[in-house]
Amino acid sequence: TAVPTTTAPSTTAVPTTTAPSTTAAPTTTAPSTTAAPTTTGAPEELAAVCSFDNVQHYLTCEASGGRGGSFTWSSDAPGLGTTTGSTYSGQLEWGLVIDRIEVELEECLSSDCSTVTSISEFSLQPRGECPSDFANWFPSFLIDDLNLLQEVEPPARIVGEVQEPPGVFRRPPWQNDLQVRLPIDATLVGGFKMLTYSNLEDRNPEHVPEVQYGLLFETTCEGLWFKVEHLLELAPGLIPYLEGVPISETTQDHEVGPVSMSEGDLLATRIGFALDGNAAFGFGIHDDFRRVPTAQHPQQNNAACYYDFFAADTAEFLREKTVQRWPVHVGVCP
Repeated sequence: TAVPTTTAPSTTAVPTTTAPSTTAAPTTTAPSTTAAPTTTGAPEELAAVCSFDNVQHYLTCEASGGRGGSFTWSSDAPGLGTTTGSTYSGQLEWGLVIDRIEVELEECLSSDCSTVTSISEFSLQPRGECPSDFANWFPSFLIDDLNLLQEVEPPARIVGEVQEPPGVFRRPPWQNDLQVRLPIDATLVGGFKMLTYSNLEDRNPEHVPEVQYGLLFETTCEGLWFKVEHLLELAPGLIPYLEGVPISETTQDHEVGPVSMSEGDLLATRIGFALDGNAAFGFGIHDDFRRVPTAQHPQQNNAACYYDFFAADTAEFLREKTVQRWPVHVGVCP
């Protein structure tokens, strides 16, 4: 018996659905950019750039270059000191006369330091109230009556091996009482107390010392200063200013004041040495700018000829009274 043939039922195929065509957004490629190469060059060389105002006496410096370290400044000019930072500046103190400044700039990165130097050369212009001519510039003399003087010794003397900048105004022996006054407005800035002796005509054979006072004054014209020495008794008003000055066996100046004083102010009431009657006091004018002839030995401190700083008749009187016991520097006093 034949096996009956079974026909599988017909299968209806699932219709195929085609998704609508989608247009893809075009891909935009950014143009290729070539990056600039990073160049690491050597650091700019370290330098100290300085300028100097010779009228105001003012120094200005700025650091240039370097490696980004810390800066320290110093110089050989008194008073400018040491500072840090990228700049350095300062004004020279009154009366300081120099013609060059050497500045040192140090840069440090940790312990790695390098140093550069800058040198400024200049010609200073004096500050203050300076005359075109110093003749007759001091309005008065140091004592009221010139006739009290017996003799005068010139400045810039050479006494043996000792340089003696001041001259001498001398009275007769034992006439130590004398009022010494300021000959021009000035500022007391220094002084000394010297323990020494005089043995005039062997009147002090045991060489007993006495204290001698010296006063240093600055005028209103920079670089022009003067000293009054061998004062035995100071004016009462000046004694407190010299209380802290030590007694020395040399004429070592110490800072005093400053004390502004006027022409005619009393400086001392006694002069010279009481034990042997040596009645004399010293006086010297100095010009650090050398506007008048000065003695050039370092220990003379630019001692000038003082005669013509006073009135013409005073200068003539002083010259007539001048005696020259010791050599003097040539060219200082005409």
